[in-house]
Amino acid sequence: CGPVIRLLPIRVALFLGERAGDLSYLLDAKHKAIAYANLKTAFEGKLAPCGLNRLTRDFYRTFGQNLMEMFFIPRIGREYIGKYITIENQHYIKEGFKKGKGVIFLGVHEGSWEISNLLCVNLGFNFSLLIRNQRLPRLNRLLNSYRSQKGCRIIQRQEGVRDLISELKQNHAIGMTLDQGGRSGMLVDFFGKDASMPTGAIRLALKYGAAIIPAFYTREKGPYVKVTLGEPLNIESTGNSEEDVRRNLQK
Repeated sequence: CGPVIRLLPIRVALFLGERAGDLSYLLDAKHKAIAYANLKTAFEGKLAPCGLNRLTRDFYRTFGQNLMEMFFIPRIGREYIGKYITIENQHYIKEGFKKGKGVIFLGVHEGSWEISNLLCVNLGFNFSLLIRNQRLPRLNRLLNSYRSQKGCRIIQRQEGVRDLISELKQNHAIGMTLDQGGRSGMLVDFFGKDASMPTGAIRLALKYGAAIIPAFYTREKGPYVKVTLGEPLNIESTGNSEEDVRRNLQK
């Protein structure tokens, strides 16, 4: 369906994605309840139930738009990025590369994270994306074809440690996520609850001196997306490896 969706104007496709989000909001009772509960925890009584419901619905709408936007990746180039995407604090990228030990862009599964590889390649530096295979093989092949066709290198999480190290030693950039640690992750405090986070990015930074730059992708309206880069994290090392990982991961 990707080629068919790409025949549509981007605003029309995103409108349809928003309506798909509305439909999912009405039908997906299980995950809607989880999203509502998480938002309630995060806002700690600062929003009334009607406000939490509205924010939950907006999440579904934005997620639907993100899915539609994914199909447009083959059409996204410098002109599209210049028109629709704003990057805040871009100077942090130069700061990170000045160390000469590589840059790790650290994000979470939120907003338009699938466009991260397009941004980095179009900004003119080598970029590799650490990915975990999807359960559906066809979806996995589709996503990886979209991710790699603009010049991004794909590194499989299952066997990619050596490749990640090699990229950092060449002062290249890699993209990793900080959420969804699963059974192999480390528990940290997140809104007063234990949450499992993967430790790979922190371990790489501690051992090889790579700069870590947090990155967040927010849809402002329609195709307009704001990318916010955080200040490079100050990774602290005391020589106690596991405690260093835990403290920096919590940060």
